[in-house]
Amino acid sequence: MRAYSNYPGAIATYRDKRIKIKSINILDNKSDKKPGTIINIHKKIGLEVATLSNNILIKIVQPAGKKDMNSYDFHLGARIKIGDIFSNGN
Repeated sequence: MRAYSNYPGAIATYRDKRIKIKSINILDNKSDKKPGTIINIHKKIGLEVATLSNNILIKIVQPAGKKDMNSYDFHLGARIKIGDIFSNGN
């Protein structure tokens, strides 16, 4: 999450589409997977994603041109699987 951005959130890319990440929790566990890798899908809660330090739980996302939604609901429509990767949105 960018500390000095005018807008809250971070930008990621999934399958060449931009996604704004609006709400996360920082978890206590870590992973040896590449940053951005989806580690787990928590039913009705969100997506657990690897970072350079602790994993994060992505809770709310805003896909391009759509309203905010729970990341679990987004995963159902986008057919996200464990092992898929979010990349840098720049």
